[in-house]
Amino acid sequence: GMWERSHAGVYRVMGMPPTWEQHLMAACLAARAVVSHRSAAALWSFAGSKRVSVAVTALRHRRLKSSSFECHESHTLYANDVTELNGLPVTMPTRTLVDLAVVLSDDDVEIALDDALRRNLTSVPRIRTILDVLGPHRPGRARMKRVLDRRPSTGSVPESYLETRFVQLVRDMGLPEPERQFRVESAGRVAFLDFAYPAVELAIELDGY
Repeated sequence: GMWERSHAGVYRVMGMPPTWEQHLMAACLAARAVVSHRSAAALWSFAGSKRVSVAVTALRHRRLKSSSFECHESHTLYANDVTELNGLPVTMPTRTLVDLAVVLSDDDVEIALDDALRRNLTSVPRIRTILDVLGPHRPGRARMKRVLDRRPSTGSVPESYLETRFVQLVRDMGLPEPERQFRVESAGRVAFLDFAYPAVELAIELDGY
């Protein structure tokens, strides 16, 4: 009566309140897997992520079918794809973003990508490298390449979740994308506008909550 079965070969102490992290660890132990996809995004606190789903990845042919968590499988799961965060084995930010491209929309992947870039958790070259390593038939590859290809040539990153959503709104309306962090100098002072259309002298500033 002191132990409760979570999965085959995995037990929890009855007196401990169940938590999301506990469910993640139980799934990792049961499937000999690591936290991945939406769950890894939530562990890394990517913008737009929620601590709800329980998703893990195991090596090919080791996937465990379960009704209580998502278990993905992968041909490749290298040592440098995995780390430990808050005591849990989890995919690195770069690998997590590539995995998200399998389960999220283009816009949601872009939100997570901008957040990871803003926090220096990854870089565009690192993502392109891992896509090459995983090969041309990797699920989600086309989506990630679309998201990367629509980034501005300057390589600038939106400074907030709000700025990313604004760019997506402009894009959805069929308008040309404005320049980001546009430099303005006046009377010896320098300022950077959130967005601008210099040709028509239009400045756009976004105010958050």
